[in-house]
Amino acid sequence: DTILVSVQQVYAPRDIFGCDLASTLGKIGLRGEAAYFIPRGEESKVANSKNEYLHYALGLDFRKSINNSSFYIIAQWMQEYVPSGFNYPSTSLNHLFQKSVLSRVELEVRNIFTLSFQTLYDFKNNDYWLQPKLSYKISDGLDFIILADILNGNNKSLLGLFRNNDRLQIKIKYSF
Repeated sequence: DTILVSVQQVYAPRDIFGCDLASTLGKIGLRGEAAYFIPRGEESKVANSKNEYLHYALGLDFRKSINNSSFYIIAQWMQEYVPSGFNYPSTSLNHLFQKSVLSRVELEVRNIFTLSFQTLYDFKNNDYWLQPKLSYKISDGLDFIILADILNGNNKSLLGLFRNNDRLQIKIKYSF
């Protein structure tokens, strides 16, 4: 028995208009960016990207330093708007963050020990990614790191496809 798989590579040209901003409000950092995608040509129809869409992100961040330690937090909202109402598949790599919040909290103590926690929650698919991480600086250029990736979601979303693939990493990193 033979299975024949045919793949057609298609370049789908598009025009993209974008902007970004960054400012502060007291000690809080403000950030944002947006891009409007306009597909062109017949190739866009074949590549299933014939619809115009807007993708934007808005975020806040804050850092507080005390002695030789620091606390950092960032939170960001990402959303995609498709004027035609077309619903891109949840597994499309070009349309991952259709309605999501991302965050990171980090505590660094004396440039030796760092504890961080990153999250992503997608409201469209009710899926998430969590990453707790602990890093210890053994010496200059030598770090011990332990982290976990925890994924969950429905079986039709990208993160949900990996819901049974949580992982734990323990590593020693040498930098020079």
